[in-house]
Amino acid sequence: MNKILQKLIFFFLFAVVAAYSAHDISNLDVWYHLRCGQLILEDFKIPQTNTFSYIAADQPSFDPYWLFQTLIYLISRLSGISGLVAFKMLVLIAAFFLLFNVRKKEDGYILPAFCLVLGAMAANARFIVRPELASYLFLCLYFFILHQYHNRKGRSRNIYLLIPLQILWANMHGFWVLGLFLVWAFLLGEAILWKTPLPFDWRDEIAVQGRNYTRLLLVGLVLTATTLITPYPHEILRLPFEMFAGLEGATGRGGPLIVNELISPFSADTLFSWQAIFYYKVLVAVSAASFLLNFRRINIIHLLIYAGFLYISVQARRNICAFALMAAPITFLNLGSFYKFSIEEFVQTRKLPMNRVRAVLSVGLGLVMILFIYDAASDRYYIRDRSNTRFGLGISNISYPKKAIDFIQENNITGNIFNNPAIGHYFTWRCFPERMVFLDGRFDLPDRFLSHYYVPQLWPKISEKYQINYLLLGHGRSPNIAPLTRMLYFNKDWILIYYDEMAVVFVKNAEENREIIEKFQVRFDATQDEDTAGIPRKNLFGVTDLPVAQFQLANLYATLGLNKRAIKKYEECADIFPSFWEAQSNLGDMYRKDGRVKNALRQYRMAVETRPNFVAGHVRLGDAYAAMGMLPQAVQAYKEAIKRKPELIAAHNGLGFACMQMKKYKEATQCFEAVLRLDHDNSMAGRMLAYCRRMISQDKSH
Repeated sequence: MNKILQKLIFFFLFAVVAAYSAHDISNLDVWYHLRCGQLILEDFKIPQTNTFSYIAADQPSFDPYWLFQTLIYLISRLSGISGLVAFKMLVLIAAFFLLFNVRKKEDGYILPAFCLVLGAMAANARFIVRPELASYLFLCLYFFILHQYHNRKGRSRNIYLLIPLQILWANMHGFWVLGLFLVWAFLLGEAILWKTPLPFDWRDEIAVQGRNYTRLLLVGLVLTATTLITPYPHEILRLPFEMFAGLEGATGRGGPLIVNELISPFSADTLFSWQAIFYYKVLVAVSAASFLLNFRRINIIHLLIYAGFLYISVQARRNICAFALMAAPITFLNLGSFYKFSIEEFVQTRKLPMNRVRAVLSVGLGLVMILFIYDAASDRYYIRDRSNTRFGLGISNISYPKKAIDFIQENNITGNIFNNPAIGHYFTWRCFPERMVFLDGRFDLPDRFLSHYYVPQLWPKISEKYQINYLLLGHGRSPNIAPLTRMLYFNKDWILIYYDEMAVVFVKNAEENREIIEKFQVRFDATQDEDTAGIPRKNLFGVTDLPVAQFQLANLYATLGLNKRAIKKYEECADIFPSFWEAQSNLGDMYRKDGRVKNALRQYRMAVETRPNFVAGHVRLGDAYAAMGMLPQAVQAYKEAIKRKPELIAAHNGLGFACMQMKKYKEATQCFEAVLRLDHDNSMAGRMLAYCRRMISQDKSH
């Protein structure tokens, strides 16, 4: 019976990994990597410039991912997009298989399976077809080989495999530096175990000594040197510093452009992949607890590795997967050691029925894993995350401006394009070399001001310098382009000729475009311009998909000032998917603009009840209460927002004005002082602070 349960747990562990990696392609830059791979194979050389962008075609650019790009293009040529997804699944299953096999005999199978499932749930947001996929496999290979070497298994041979692996890794992804970190962490840890007196039983681990240590040191030195065996030996050394230097959420030359994956998982900002963040925090707690439980027998090598990977994961969400892959095996090794030396004797002396306990734990863990698998396969997991990802082997239907590009190609719209970077990679894949893109998603740009491409005030300078004839703006993936879209819509020099739930197309109001303008100009008072966004599908499990088309159309209508259309679409979202908190909040905004404050208040309440961590929703709720004169309720809402995100200026500001209206000038003073600490140049807060202090002085004088 026990062997059957063990095999089932083993099967379900890898079924969980497969389920959370078997989802459609929805990330942005996979298309850039595929096109680069195609060029490399066709020309037998690596592009040395920003090849796809006509504004930066001669801009020097190096490609550290060229080997991975070539590999995935070959796979896509042989087996299509489904083959790419299957390749990703196999890589991740192999990675977790390696980690499962570092367990010791006393660890059994329940602890390793539990820790690895927790690791998979924390890491799954990065189960995507990007060069980092190779890094995850290499990380697990390195850890497995080094762990085997430490434990005297394959000590004389397998360690040399790291040298060719490092050459491959250095030509696939910049995380090769983590491989070096692993090797040197092992070297440092082995030296400490060998030469340094340690407390408790920390030295009970058998250190690699003498000739074996020299061999490992030699491999480390050669490994470090072989990193330079790339087409870019000088640039490759700079890459890790660039990857890990800007881990505060800002990127791009001339920035700052906020990138979600570079924000700390402990940030109070609205989280994408918030479920993975939750499991990450659980993994941090469990793994830290495992060190405390096993404190008397801590493995110093594991402690060094854990501390390094925990640090980079705390700095940026994109590093969570790397942390999870290292923390999961270290955790079950810690817990296994704790059980062996602290619990096993107690269990034996009490003659507890451990076979029965193992059976119960196995069944419980198996049921949890089945629920995880169902959650992914039914899309419930992704819908709760508001993700564009869906279970399957194809291409996401809600991530790319496919129909807008079809329109451009079918109507042969020519000249220089302007686009936002979020859709640049996909445009490159679809249109290069017949059409070159403006921004391909990278920021190797000739002009610093282009990193602020979305600022309307810069548009005259951009359009004149680069002789723009038409624009393709993917509003579905880039809400920050709303001001630019609105400006263009009301600018007589640009004409909207196409829109859908993903993108808009504008052309220059010029004679050469007269025919296409007359044929396709969008006039929202004409019946021919009515959108046709359908009801979202139900999948095989009867789960209704998010009404993404309605939501993104509503956002577009709100951007263009078409409030009645926006309200209609947001109401459709709420009818189809009542817990769609983003639609509820945006509908509240529309109701407020329409003067229906009570309706707005109801929508804001529903939004924050659905998503309590939605700090902007609490601020909007406070604004609605304040507009209705319900000041105590407004104060409570603002305080809730500040509690969740103390640096939120709007919450401090709203609370200050509410306190002023309630004549609580001392509290209002504290609020405006907080605003000025966060924004020194906030003149309104300065004036309000002076007024509150004056009122406090008057009260004292009376």
